[in-house]
Amino acid sequence: MAYAAEVASVEFVGCTTPYAEAVIGALQRHEIVAELEGSSRRITFIRCAEDEHWNHVSDLAAEPGHLVIAVLPEMLAANYRRAIVENAAGVIHDELGSAEVADVARATTRGEILLPLEAVRAMASGSGRSKTATTAITDEEVLLLRELAAGVTVVDIAKRHYYNERTIRRRLQNLYLKLGAANRDAAIAAASQLGLLDND
Repeated sequence: MAYAAEVASVEFVGCTTPYAEAVIGALQRHEIVAELEGSSRRITFIRCAEDEHWNHVSDLAAEPGHLVIAVLPEMLAANYRRAIVENAAGVIHDELGSAEVADVARATTRGEILLPLEAVRAMASGSGRSKTATTAITDEEVLLLRELAAGVTVVDIAKRHYYNERTIRRRLQNLYLKLGAANRDAAIAAASQLGLLDND
């Protein structure tokens, strides 16, 4: 659900109306809205609960002057990492209070990212990949991993699933991020460690 805010410089995708109203109120109290209205920049808060929302993050972040803040329903280091890789200008957990959200938005307008200390530590240590990451991996992604492990090419995977090659590559990139993997081989190794390649 997209909330149509009265403030043209602030938009919401996938957020509830009460959440959006609370955030707008905080941004107005901290004069962030006034700062945005005096420039060509705008902020979009996207609640990243589904792959389509993640894709929306990277698409909007590519637009000049568009600052995207990823709103995460789960505090997983893999999600924070994914938001950064998708070029989100800011990342927040959806249970943060409105004052903390305003702090993240203010940092975003200054070109800074505020992250929870535990997320930073997990990303720095490489421990962002854990069994908790498996909860974010869909059945379709498990199938993709199994096809990769079997040596199926991206072109053939695209044909099998009736998608174009670009879509499959994007899905695989998102999957690699969930696993904390840099490439196909690392993703297969991580999936094997997590037991995702085992046949049921």
